[in-house]
Amino acid sequence: ESRSAAIPWDKFKALENIAETKDFLLQAPTGTDAYPLLLAAKAGNFAGVRQLIEVGESTRVSLTRDEWSTFFTARDGDGKNLLNYVLEKGSQSDLDHVLVEMQKHDPSGVVLEALLSNPNPVNPLTDFLSDPSQEPRYFHVMNQLLNGISMDFSDERRQKARMTILLANQERLVELANVTD
Repeated sequence: ESRSAAIPWDKFKALENIAETKDFLLQAPTGTDAYPLLLAAKAGNFAGVRQLIEVGESTRVSLTRDEWSTFFTARDGDGKNLLNYVLEKGSQSDLDHVLVEMQKHDPSGVVLEALLSNPNPVNPLTDFLSDPSQEPRYFHVMNQLLNGISMDFSDERRQKARMTILLANQERLVELANVTD
């Protein structure tokens, strides 16, 4: 987090070359998987994640809906996405913030659906549900993620997306349901 404070974010938001700023946010340097958003999240630097989102929201840059989708759905060399790192290293408030930002820039829930559909062995929800230290949060977080896709039970496509996420995690959910204390 202190590294984030060392970056002159206001100057970065005011860069004259908007195309270069968008490239910085949306593309890993050639031959790497070094997306700034994922590097910050992987390091647990959620202040940096917030600042990168603010750069994308700045009036000079103003990412489009498709660019926001690209920004949020990037994967690193390990196949992990932003949601993997938020669930692994972030606090509840970090998760809340990221979900609000995703909803703001993608009200359809398609971005969150794509992140939760990340295949095993790096499915963020599967990884989260496999971490015993997170057990007290299992139900709350899973409910929050599914509601982030849609709380509109009349929207068939979005409800199918919720079911797909549940089915992708079926094995782990059955294991959890069969645990007796």
